[in-house]
Amino acid sequence: SWNIVEAMSNKFIYAVAVDPKDKCNIIVSDGPHVFRSTDCSRNWNLVYNDDRANEKAIALAFDYGNTKLVYAGLSGGQILVSNDGGGSWRVAKDFKTNLQYITTSPLAPGRVYAAGAGLARSDDGGNNWTSLTEGLKLFNDNLNFYRLVLHPTEKDILFWISKYGIVRSLDAGKTWADLKLLNPAGSVNIYALAISPKEPNEMYYVGTVLGE
Repeated sequence: SWNIVEAMSNKFIYAVAVDPKDKCNIIVSDGPHVFRSTDCSRNWNLVYNDDRANEKAIALAFDYGNTKLVYAGLSGGQILVSNDGGGSWRVAKDFKTNLQYITTSPLAPGRVYAAGAGLARSDDGGNNWTSLTEGLKLFNDNLNFYRLVLHPTEKDILFWISKYGIVRSLDAGKTWADLKLLNPAGSVNIYALAISPKEPNEMYYVGTVLGE
């Protein structure tokens, strides 16, 4: 069953994240604002406001080791970090390029990935970053990003999904190899990939034929 969150019903929602240790602690972005609820969406407080016309908070994530550590990704390339659950924020990194997605690792506390025009990883809560983009350039159209998926049981395995197809890293993004799919590389748009946490060799992807 579902309930409408009335306070958010008239907003365009760009991102939502739920505290992995407290299901009632939720953060939501409508672009220029980030709101937080600590009572399962009954009440909301504004915790971030950006008055720049072209800047939007398009990604949110909690750290799995310390859920007071919260990340927000801005469309213009900035990574914001809060160490007090969203009460205050600082700019941890400015990639100065398009940013589409951030995600944290359940298996490696302090590890966060930022994806968009390229890929970067931090292993210390956003303070220092390593670019992982060069290896992705070995595949045609691979920087036309669709999805980033982390393996559910292996902390260093991740999957980059792009116009090229799906490539996999076994070393947290340092090197990449393509997956041999049913469809030739670049022939379908792949917008979804799922891996069974109980049978991690069992994977599913969805491909949409170009032009249809």
